[in-house]
Amino acid sequence: MVSARKDDKSDAGEAMLDRILEDLRLRVFQDSKGAPTDGDPRSQTIFERMAEKLLEGPSRAEIAEAKAGQRLPSTWTRQWKAYVAKCLASIDRRSELRDGNNQPRVTRVYNKIHALQHVELADWQGRPRARIVFNGADVVEVLLTDLRGKQERHTQQSFALSAKACPKESFQRARLACVPLLDAARAEGVVQSLEELCREVFPRLDMLFKRELDEGRQFVPCAEDLEEMSFEVLLDELEKLISQG
Repeated sequence: MVSARKDDKSDAGEAMLDRILEDLRLRVFQDSKGAPTDGDPRSQTIFERMAEKLLEGPSRAEIAEAKAGQRLPSTWTRQWKAYVAKCLASIDRRSELRDGNNQPRVTRVYNKIHALQHVELADWQGRPRARIVFNGADVVEVLLTDLRGKQERHTQQSFALSAKACPKESFQRARLACVPLLDAARAEGVVQSLEELCREVFPRLDMLFKRELDEGRQFVPCAEDLEEMSFEVLLDELEKLISQG
């Protein structure tokens, strides 16, 4: 009887994960409309291979690891958080300073419910130099302005694209996030981990496909070759390819 209940939970978890993956697939390829990846069977094959692997029943070791909460923070997430902390510290050091017109160089703007909306830093002449935008407790954008007025925008997504990619690491995080769902029908953290995995892989594939068109040579193997590779070899190939993107 206990075994039957476990099977029911596992089946429910797999069905839920299947729905999450299908929704994610639609969004990933909807976002690529008009891009070099649009309609390319290779990107579809890579997504399907990853989805199949994520839907496999977890091993005992994976279940134990997931229950212990052993998840690796992504490289670009660590870099983004470190960058934001550095920006905030730099602004905080100037919080008591005033410009040439005796106006505060640091301004904090709050919304109607008194939550911090953004922090602005001006230089000694009162010119905007930095703005950090919040969504709740999280920083969602850093906007820098140089002396000529040119703006440079940084977000978590832009860090994801500029950081050194590590598909193996991202896939492992996504896999561990999916294990509790397959084991006990829980969806905590699954969508976020899967979205992170897709951000790590598909925009960079898009860059490679564009290079193929521009340079007239092939970087990514054909869909048939991708289908025949073992999953471990496929991940190795992705890491090698993305490092070129």
